[in-house]
Amino acid sequence: MNDILKDRLEVLANDEVALRAIRVAFEERIENEKPDIEKTDDDTVLGQKYRAYKLAKSFLEETMTKIEGYKNIKINSEEFNKGK
Repeated sequence: MNDILKDRLEVLANDEVALRAIRVAFEERIENEKPDIEKTDDDTVLGQKYRAYKLAKSFLEETMTKIEGYKNIKINSEEFNKGK
């Protein structure tokens, strides 16, 4: 990933409202695409549908965590007690 994209991810990570909006948009999409359970679905098909749904949620969580990792936390050196 190039530096420009990393910088943008840092800006995004520090904007909690934008990050929350993105999360909500993806969560809504995942829920809207949640697989329907049909009466003819056997255990294998049900497992595949549920696994795909859970995998989508997992991808979202992993991605959001990775983006949040770009957050720039600034420490005020005057308030930071180096003796502790």
